[in-house]
Amino acid sequence: MRFLLLLILGFCGRAASAQAPTAPDFWQRQLAYARVQAAYARCWPTLAARLHAQHLDPARLEVFFRLVKTTRQLEVWARNQGDAAFRPLGHYPLAATSGTLGPKRHAGDGQVP
Repeated sequence: MRFLLLLILGFCGRAASAQAPTAPDFWQRQLAYARVQAAYARCWPTLAARLHAQHLDPARLEVFFRLVKTTRQLEVWARNQGDAAFRPLGHYPLAATSGTLGPKRHAGDGQVP
């Protein structure tokens, strides 16, 4: 469920905190906030339909996020737990990047890994 909240808030163009001891605790804490409740109410129907169309079960969902600096895209891939392969769920443009193409060498080098 934690990934669902991140995906829902990302789908709505919002960032979410990734700090939580467990997914159910995280989910319950986040639902206490009016902004999260509003984002959930506004975005869940669309996201649920997208998951359903790809035969993805929200209770068994695993999500993989991949950033591609060359195309400035965030790719979202998903699968049900136990499935062999992830399937593309969507891609979104990056608003900004820093550094140049290449590896991160050390803290403060301006490179985003």
